[in-house]
Amino acid sequence: IQVDLGQDNLAGGDGMRLDGQTLYIVQSGQISSVALDPDYVSGVVRPGYIDASFASPTSVEVFNGCLLIVNSQFDAVGGQPELPFTVSTIPIPGVQAGTTATPIAGRC
Repeated sequence: IQVDLGQDNLAGGDGMRLDGQTLYIVQSGQISSVALDPDYVSGVVRPGYIDASFASPTSVEVFNGCLLIVNSQFDAVGGQPELPFTVSTIPIPGVQAGTTATPIAGRC
């Protein structure tokens, strides 16, 4: 389904996650988000999320008030990967994390 974003452009998006009326898109080393209208055919792009822990992010998941971002290390193609591969966690602004365990202790 095509979403009308007005003048905004989210070209080059990779992984996406729909959470209620919010669509999260992994795009060019950041996570963009779109507040979707109830009909899901239009929306408004919100400011993106950038974090120093991102290493060529490829996909995003929502868990317990946090965004979990898989780091691919695609920027190191041809070299040795830095082990272990990582998942970055950042809090979703305006969303209080729940009381269940988070994937990385002390984060988010």
